[in-house]
Amino acid sequence: AYFNHLMQRNLQAMGFDRVHSIRPGASVELEEGLVVHLYGQFINNLFHDASIGNLIDSAIVVEWDGYVLVNCNDNYPDVESAWKLKQQFPKIDVAFIPHSASGPYPSCFTNLTEAQKIGVEQRFLRDYLDHFLRISEILGARVTIPCAAEYVIAGRQHAKTRHLGTVPAHEAGRYASEQGFTASRVVPMTCGNILDV
Repeated sequence: AYFNHLMQRNLQAMGFDRVHSIRPGASVELEEGLVVHLYGQFINNLFHDASIGNLIDSAIVVEWDGYVLVNCNDNYPDVESAWKLKQQFPKIDVAFIPHSASGPYPSCFTNLTEAQKIGVEQRFLRDYLDHFLRISEILGARVTIPCAAEYVIAGRQHAKTRHLGTVPAHEAGRYASEQGFTASRVVPMTCGNILDV
């Protein structure tokens, strides 16, 4: 029951007939031992005041037979939201935490020089990776998986890919190691990987 039931309508159009529409902040028990909790957008923007954010991002927590999985893909928790999640779920097994961001800045801004784009990109990388580690530390999951924001621009606009300000998940894992991060085991994954917790 989020953003005009967009996901519900899309899933039903694909042929799914058992769709549970959950409003932000609500929970539903799908079967015995399987509870799903939905969270709306935690904050409009991590680093700047913003009156509006991304209207379709959400996060989900799945409790299943004693395991807890937190998936914040594309929904960046701030420190306050992370502490609330930790209070609600003291023992988290797996946390999917965004480690980077995607957007038009700086790659699509023609008023920036090449040097300015590089500077913004480097600042983005550091700020988001530091935030990823801070949130991962608060949640203290057994395993943290960096997720979100990996993409390229193809076609005639491919040159913009040079300055997306994003970082691959394996780089987030390397950064965690370089910083001596031990609050959680950071496991970068790519398409086709399977993690047995």
